[in-house]
Amino acid sequence: MQHRIGFNDLSRSAAERNALIRGLATSLLKYEVIETTQAKAKEARRLVEKIITRAKNANKTVASLTEKGTPEALLQAKAINVHAHRMVKRYLYSEEVVAKVFNELAVRYENRNGGYTRILKKGYRKGDAASVVQFSLVDHKDLTFEKKKDKKGDKKASKKAQGVKREAKKEAKVKKSKDAGDVKNTVRKAMNSNKSV
Repeated sequence: MQHRIGFNDLSRSAAERNALIRGLATSLLKYEVIETTQAKAKEARRLVEKIITRAKNANKTVASLTEKGTPEALLQAKAINVHAHRMVKRYLYSEEVVAKVFNELAVRYENRNGGYTRILKKGYRKGDAASVVQFSLVDHKDLTFEKKKDKKGDKKASKKAQGVKREAKKEAKVKKSKDAGDVKNTVRKAMNSNKSV
C-alpha cells in the first residue's frame, strides 16, 4: 500500500499536471460541459469545486459588508472582492471565465452546499481504452444525456438477423429439395408406369 499520496499525478510533471488541470477547469467553467477521461475529470473536479466555493463566499461577504454602508466596510468589501478575484484568476486562463464565475455561477449555486459538478461515464476510448466521461456542471440548462449505442446489443441484434437469414436459406433449400423430390418422384412414377405398360 502506498501512503501519503493525496492526488493522481496523471503521469506528468508538476508543471504539466497543473497546466492540464487549469485548462480543464477553464474549459468546464466556460462551456459548462466537456468530454475528457475519468482520471482527469476527478482531478479537475477538486479545483472547480474550490473555485466556485471561493466565489460564493466572497460574494456573500461583500454583500454583507456593503449592506452596512460605512466607508470602512465598503473599503473592506472592495479589498475582499479584489483578493477573491485574484485568487481565482491564479487557476484560470481567461478573464471572461473569472467574471462568469463571480457573476453567474456563484449566484446560481449560492443555495447549494458543494457538489457543483457531475461526471457521467460515456464508454471507452478507441486506441488506449481509457474511460471517457462527460464532465459537466450540475443543473446546466442545455445538458442532454446521450446514451451511447451498446456494441454488445448491436452484435446481438446482428447475430439475430444473421440467424434469421440462415433459417430463411435453410427453408429455401428444404423447399427446393422438396420440389426437386416431387419432380423426381413424378419422373419415377412416370417411368414405372411406362415399364408396366
